[in-house]
Amino acid sequence: MKVLNASPRFGKPMKERQLEDFLDKNISQIHIGTLNYKKDPNIHPIWYHY
Repeated sequence: MKVLNASPRFGKPMKERQLEDFLDKNISQIHIGTLNYKKDPNIHPIWYHY
């Protein structure tokens, strides 16, 4: 598996409390990209509940 950062040099690491506050107070959509057996991209929008 290869993990890519879609926004390099954007943002900075959060402390645990900052991360909990962010996850608790924000609604964000995550996009996960994969390739199928033909190497065609698949983008999967995912919502989370914390």
